[in-house]
Amino acid sequence: MRRNYLLVMLLGLLALATAHTTFAQSDQQMVIHTKDGKTHRYPVSEIDSFKFVVQEFTSLTFTQAEVQADRSTEPGHYFISFSNDTWSETMTLDFYADPASDKLPSGTYEVNERKEANSICGSCSQLTVMDLSSGSSETVALTGGRVVVVAGESDQYTMTMDLQGDNGKSYLSELTTTLKWSELLVSTFTAVSASAQLTGDTNTMVSLVSAEGLTLRLDFYHKAQKWLPEGDYTFSTECTEGTISNYSALIGTDYSMIRAKAGSAKVSIAENQYTITAELELESGARYQVSYTGKVDGILIGGQKEDEYEFDTDAARVLTPDDLKAGESMIKFNDTNWHQEMTIDFHGQPEDKTLRPGTYTYSEVVAPMTISPKSTISFYAPKNKDVRFAEGSKVQVSIDEGGYTIDFDLIGKDDQIHYISQFRGTIDFTNN
Repeated sequence: MRRNYLLVMLLGLLALATAHTTFAQSDQQMVIHTKDGKTHRYPVSEIDSFKFVVQEFTSLTFTQAEVQADRSTEPGHYFISFSNDTWSETMTLDFYADPASDKLPSGTYEVNERKEANSICGSCSQLTVMDLSSGSSETVALTGGRVVVVAGESDQYTMTMDLQGDNGKSYLSELTTTLKWSELLVSTFTAVSASAQLTGDTNTMVSLVSAEGLTLRLDFYHKAQKWLPEGDYTFSTECTEGTISNYSALIGTDYSMIRAKAGSAKVSIAENQYTITAELELESGARYQVSYTGKVDGILIGGQKEDEYEFDTDAARVLTPDDLKAGESMIKFNDTNWHQEMTIDFHGQPEDKTLRPGTYTYSEVVAPMTISPKSTISFYAPKNKDVRFAEGSKVQVSIDEGGYTIDFDLIGKDDQIHYISQFRGTIDFTNN
């Protein structure tokens, strides 16, 4: 009734203005005051006709709401899902509030694309309405509107919604509910291999790799030791003993990286194998649980003596420098990944054309059945290191139908560590 009255009045004013053409029409205006306090003016000469339009809307009856923890990880970011009891009406709204807030603050949140305080990202939000009788559904993105949020005690909220979809429809709803957070989903990470990088005697970075090529990296800090010690490790940014640091991360197959913000790990050693279990919470909010049992390439296997370091030797080739002496065989050894290479300068009997079986000992003086000071190891991974040898180093050579078996027990001149390895295979001396 009130709208009809106003319509009659406005039409009367317009007719009156039209009848008095002697007045300057540029001075005649229609003035409209809206509830937001704004004033809109339209010259009468430009108005052809007008009418009142009551916009159609759909009333939604949500009964519950929940903050999605996995998608609400940034300060002031609240990704909230809504539904009714039959799940025939569901909606997600991507709220952005004051970054200092620890829960969704009261206020009016406008739908836009700015992702700033008191806004809802429209393209990140959507509404789905399903017809339970036919099973058909419609999903729309939000293009405008607002949600008025009133926060009460004990996470009690009232939300009044007036939203516009990209289908041209409007949606109204009001919900009073307790707003809870969802449980963080935990993904199980199954590792099939492990490798490590040592950046010092107190820091070991272990990479656990899944069959799909994902890498979960754990950055351990521990007591000074030449292999990763057993124990429980907690997350810390201080890089202190007994911790895993925030350099721990999930690395995707495309080399994208999400660093950890919390977590823990446990390391145990049995039968010369590591068992590593860990749980990480990433900066994205995702959580991963990982377990691995086996060898960790690049670090000592648990159970070795503290003064020993084992490494792989897979290939051998004979070197032919111009100054070779009678009975001398200089042989280069390496592993398949070239993490290290080793040159051993063998001196046998003067009549030897190949490497004879027996025990060769290190000597500063060249003599039969010795290895000379020209012998050395160069390690390239997990860290660069050159090693020369000391008295007491020895190499045991044997031959059978499968070729050579060569056992190395080489003592580092500077660190007195026993460098242990074995080569099994053939060696080609035809060009020697």
